[in-house]
Amino acid sequence: MQMISVLSSNISAIGYDAAAHHLYVRFHSGTTYRYSGVPSSIHSGLMNATSKDSYLTHCIKDRFPCSTSSLINVNHYDGWTV
Repeated sequence: MQMISVLSSNISAIGYDAAAHHLYVRFHSGTTYRYSGVPSSIHSGLMNATSKDSYLTHCIKDRFPCSTSSLINVNHYDGWTV
């Protein structure tokens, strides 16, 4: 799974594991959260949202189980892998 850098005031990168329905959200603080049971339509909505912070707050946060996740950086420029 690859993390994609995004332009956002709080979010630095987003990743999605379609097989497991896990959404990964990495914040500028360095903390990464894994949201479970997220359908691909919600991931697409987040990636296409004008305000990713607002979309996360209104459509994802408190709607899907969440835990912190540890990601290993395998490529400084192209992304992350779980």
